[in-house]
Amino acid sequence: QRMDGFVSADSKYTGGTLVTKSFDVENDRIRLNIDTSASGVAHAALLDEGGSAIPGFGLEECDRIQGNDTLFVVTWKESADVSSLKGRRVKLLLKSRSAKLFAVYP
Repeated sequence: QRMDGFVSADSKYTGGTLVTKSFDVENDRIRLNIDTSASGVAHAALLDEGGSAIPGFGLEECDRIQGNDTLFVVTWKESADVSSLKGRRVKLLLKSRSAKLFAVYP
């Protein structure tokens, strides 16, 4: 059984968008428990509590999220470092196609 894999938020091939509840950034990296199909892909953004993208952590800056990984490290412009946001409340916006999101590890 996949760790934290009992329930997933799924997007169809035509695509989908998900916004999480607010959470505190606790680590230097954001990790996802995610499975994209071979043709699937996802991009993530970190939003402030008002719903605006945090500069440097928008969808446009996010590197491709693809694969089947229980601890996928999200990167923006090839950097995984989110230490500047440690302790801050954020939301994660995930725009995906043919993907299953099981968990977010902040």
